[in-house]
Amino acid sequence: MTKEDPFHEPLPAETELEMRHAALREMVERDRQSAWQIAHYERSQRDEYTSKLRFGLATLNAASLVTVLNLSAAFAGMWPAAPVIAAGIYFLGTLSAGSSLFAHQTRLIELVGDTSARAMILDRAASLCAFPVGSAENARLGEAMEQAHAHAQKTFPLSMSAIYMQHTAALCWASAFLLLGVAKIASLFPAPAWAPWLAVG
Repeated sequence: MTKEDPFHEPLPAETELEMRHAALREMVERDRQSAWQIAHYERSQRDEYTSKLRFGLATLNAASLVTVLNLSAAFAGMWPAAPVIAAGIYFLGTLSAGSSLFAHQTRLIELVGDTSARAMILDRAASLCAFPVGSAENARLGEAMEQAHAHAQKTFPLSMSAIYMQHTAALCWASAFLLLGVAKIASLFPAPAWAPWLAVG
């Protein structure tokens, strides 16, 4: 037989169950409040990003147009095809940058949906916690928590397509400027005999 501790009497089963139930309600309430905070933040991010998207794309298009129009004057005397190729690469970079913006905006829209759905499910879970343990309503609490967890898992993945297109845009910019720089340096020297097509004029 185990010796009972006279200073710590075991709690009645009903009291212990009530304490666990209260702890569960507190945990669900914390998760619910946190979920709504995240949802509101992602909504503000979505709205802010969307409002800047059109202005950003307009700026990119205007900058591309000005650059293309000034290429021939800025790089006169170099290999004639270099500005044309560079303009094509730059245009591809602009398209990639714009596509990256759209992909990121799409991810924000999906994220707002997932975070809002999780917050609403936790709202329902918090209300289910108010019912007594063993009731039909309280029995659905586990299902609600599983659904909230499933939505939480969707908020972690990044938009890899946006990242890839962003890197493509950066590579296009670097490639275009490198091409123009090399062509400008090459224009300072006579074209080699094995590449007469590099000759200017």
